[in-house]
Amino acid sequence: MKHETRPSTLRRSAFACFVAISMAATAVAQPSGQAPPRTPEAKAADEAFRKQDWAAAASAYEAITKANPDDGIAWYRLGFARHALGEYDKAIPAHKKAAEFPQVRPTALYNLACALSLTGDKNAAFASLDDSIDAGFGDLKQFESDSDLKSLHDDARFAVARRRLTPIADLVREFDFWVGTWDVFDGNGNQVGTNRIEKVENGCLIIEHWSNMRGNTGQSYNFIDPTDRKWRQVWVDGAGNVVRYEGVVKDGAMHFTGNYTPQRGRPAIARGSLTPDADGKVRHVIEHSDDNGKTWKPYFNGIYIRQDKTAKPETANTESSN
Repeated sequence: MKHETRPSTLRRSAFACFVAISMAATAVAQPSGQAPPRTPEAKAADEAFRKQDWAAAASAYEAITKANPDDGIAWYRLGFARHALGEYDKAIPAHKKAAEFPQVRPTALYNLACALSLTGDKNAAFASLDDSIDAGFGDLKQFESDSDLKSLHDDARFAVARRRLTPIADLVREFDFWVGTWDVFDGNGNQVGTNRIEKVENGCLIIEHWSNMRGNTGQSYNFIDPTDRKWRQVWVDGAGNVVRYEGVVKDGAMHFTGNYTPQRGRPAIARGSLTPDADGKVRHVIEHSDDNGKTWKPYFNGIYIRQDKTAKPETANTESSN
């Protein structure tokens, strides 16, 4: 028997995705549930495809696309079959053509990224991968396990794509260490306030409720922007001061940068971090710069201790403000 390159995990999964897409499209086009008429040539091509006879399928769909260039399903299956045969240079133009048809566009673009990865064109592969995610591809498990994308793993853009594919409800868990009810102390062990951090909206929004020892209050809304998967924080206090932050979690700590806009006074650049420790405490540091980042001044330096574990922290030589 002639040896044929077996499809990767990607293509097996993509086939299942294709079937679901095409069935849905048929249901819309044919309310009665009847499939559209199939020519004998199309039926033969479909049968070869079903049997994973990739050489026969590729030949058949090649003929069909020449006769009917507007057959998006045939273009998709042609690219799929060429890809399965390892004929990536022939699969790429078919994947590109299939991507012009909305019903198969997300998966066609994903398969195009895989083919480009296998031919060593990393930049084009990442561009196609981004386009596939924009178009609606969302199979994180497939993406992480796909051997076709192995050449992309050591590129920083791979982690960016993984984050885009990760559901926001999962991503927000990286800030769970801040959720709870806290007593907040300065570095000298003096309590400066309390803070209650809660998750709402199915965990996709984190709300901060701050109150200092003088009764001044403020709230922040923390969420992940769906467009770039970065954290956003908007802080508003009882005096009308506003801070808009952008954040990332790195090495287990949240790092925010943004702009402080007071109700009165001079605006400043702001940066801050929230860092958990092994004892369950969290250190919150905020600095401001009024010279465009040339120099920084301490604004807040607090230690969070959960209220059910409240005890004055060790005295430290740190500055604080609130």
